[in-house]
Amino acid sequence: MNLLVVYPYIPYPLDRGTYQRTFHLLRGLAARHTVDLIALSENGERLEHAPVFEEFCREVRFVPFSHPQWDKLFPKRLLSPTPSTIRHWRCEELARVIREQMARQSYDAVHVCDIVLAQYFLREHRDIPLVVDRSRVDLQFQSQQCRFAGGSLKEKLLAWENMAKLWFYERRVARRCRRQILCGPDDEVFVRTHISRNVPLK
Repeated sequence: MNLLVVYPYIPYPLDRGTYQRTFHLLRGLAARHTVDLIALSENGERLEHAPVFEEFCREVRFVPFSHPQWDKLFPKRLLSPTPSTIRHWRCEELARVIREQMARQSYDAVHVCDIVLAQYFLREHRDIPLVVDRSRVDLQFQSQQCRFAGGSLKEKLLAWENMAKLWFYERRVARRCRRQILCGPDDEVFVRTHISRNVPLK
């Protein structure tokens, strides 16, 4: 199969557990399929590692990305249905590169790492199967953060506001996905209990 893989970071050098997991998953996919990689390069770093991925990927494209400032409460954050923790990862250059790549190549499926990148395939490219690899279940993480949140009343309210929107976003992604890849049985129990009984999991 021809696969387009989109990562929110460049997983090299292998100096983090998350990088080790995603790097070896990517290399495993490339051993069985033809893989093109698009990855965000935070602050333009790690660009020199492209040759590592070019050894087993057909095409490699890195997109420079800087984290924007967090949205102010009003009007942008409150009036948007998208959780701020997801919208924070919106990058118009990445959206453009994805469009360009999909116009140039024909893909059997898209594989993204974490649901922050699923947003690029919710309104656009809906005809292609989407697989989401999850290093964590965001709704589960946010609910734990809310439960033990300290700080001011405003910070607590913002955390709960984001989690409420994330509850709907998680379900939207589950409906769109052909499959979600989880890290362990606890994640599977949470997804089945709180998000979707029907989304295929692995």
